[in-house]
Amino acid sequence: MKKLFLLLIMSISATTFAQDQPAKTEQETPKKIYKSKTNQGKNELKLNAFYLIVGAFEMSYERILTDESSAGVSVGGSFDEDGLDYNYSIEPFYRYFFGRKPAAGFFVEGFGSINSRDYETYNFNQNNFTSSVKVYEKTHLGLGIGVGGKFITRNNIVFEISGGIGRNLTAGSSNGESYNGYNEKIIGRGGISIGYRF
Repeated sequence: MKKLFLLLIMSISATTFAQDQPAKTEQETPKKIYKSKTNQGKNELKLNAFYLIVGAFEMSYERILTDESSAGVSVGGSFDEDGLDYNYSIEPFYRYFFGRKPAAGFFVEGFGSINSRDYETYNFNQNNFTSSVKVYEKTHLGLGIGVGGKFITRNNIVFEISGGIGRNLTAGSSNGESYNGYNEKIIGRGGISIGYRF
């Protein structure tokens, strides 16, 4: 009799508890919301892998200003005489983005440049042999525009391809003469960069 009574009490309690719990529908079930890590970083450090291949080095720092814009600076130099023919460059830049992710996707940029090169002149001797003589090192100030694309993973790894062209504003004395294969009035910028956003 006692066992029957206890069984009856437990059944009534379980039924009452079940009635007190509201039924969960699909709309009431909480859903997990994924928050992309790309929203957390405002700074980027990048290495230009293309420059390493051609005998130069370039590092860039970029600060995310808004979801559509950023500003930064690239610093580079040549370590191989057979590579890119310049000593160093400092290039501040501003970018505007058109992608869906913050500061990613297709972008246009404006950049400035402080760049230094060693210029050479060629002298011909009577036997038609040539010899090159280094004349001087010259530093220029320039401005330019560029375009590119930036891609970022969930782990904040950044991959970037860019290219641009500009003009040295202080290269007026040589009338654009090409000394060692380069026109000192024209400057280029670009590469394939890999980095991290933090």
